[in-house]
Amino acid sequence: MNGLSGTGDERLTYSGYLHLDSVLAAQQPVAEPGCHDEMLFIVQHQVAELLMKLLIHELREACRLLDTNEGPSCVAVLDRIDRVLAHMVDQWSLLETLSPASFAEFRPALQNASGIQSAQYRIIEFLLGYKRPHVIRCFSPQPEMMALLREASEAPSIYDQFIRYLHRQGHGMPVTGRDGVLEEDDALVRAFRDAYAYGASDVRDLCDRMASVAGTFHLWRARHVQTVSRFIGRAAGTGGSSGVSFLNRTLQVRFFPELTSALNREPAEPAV
Repeated sequence: MNGLSGTGDERLTYSGYLHLDSVLAAQQPVAEPGCHDEMLFIVQHQVAELLMKLLIHELREACRLLDTNEGPSCVAVLDRIDRVLAHMVDQWSLLETLSPASFAEFRPALQNASGIQSAQYRIIEFLLGYKRPHVIRCFSPQPEMMALLREASEAPSIYDQFIRYLHRQGHGMPVTGRDGVLEEDDALVRAFRDAYAYGASDVRDLCDRMASVAGTFHLWRARHVQTVSRFIGRAAGTGGSSGVSFLNRTLQVRFFPELTSALNREPAEPAV
């Protein structure tokens, strides 16, 4: 199918524009005998991957806008990122209509396939600042994907770009590189608190949107843990992980920690 209307005038059609022939042919259940609910499981995860593609697209645009000192324009992009994440949170309620017993019917057919093998999810983690270069090795059978992961790992995250943006705006951020650092920097917390208290309205808007993105992403991960726990209990994950206990550890990772701590503390008294 070439996406044309078929009337001889070679106009683009709805189906052609969206490549629906390919998209709607991509749902291929593997369980034998067939299980009705496997289709839900496939569609849910394919939609999640499409939304992650959109997240990556928007996160890169937000990084670009901060890098070019277009902070006010970045607010709308961060709003969109937050809403995409909220939509992904809501998705879990649909998957939860799948019963544990029904999931158990087709789970063996998944073999070693697991969500921990999602390269796009790793790219999102990198773009948000949680960088663990060793995870790239897990994708060695996919050289093109490894290259994309390495590119995301080496590029400044949105958190670093935001800190650098505030520094250029005169807020004197004490550090300008936080990628891959998990320990909270108290001096940076104070700098964020002061920037929020005394900065322009667009700085406060950016701080609020960034903190909201961190919170909604954490909520998405928490709902993931809740859903997996309902399906498999304490069993191991299909990809070889320890399952729920592995996912629970991911909830200990905080995104934009100094910013969120600054916004959760009482504002400092102005210097006399």
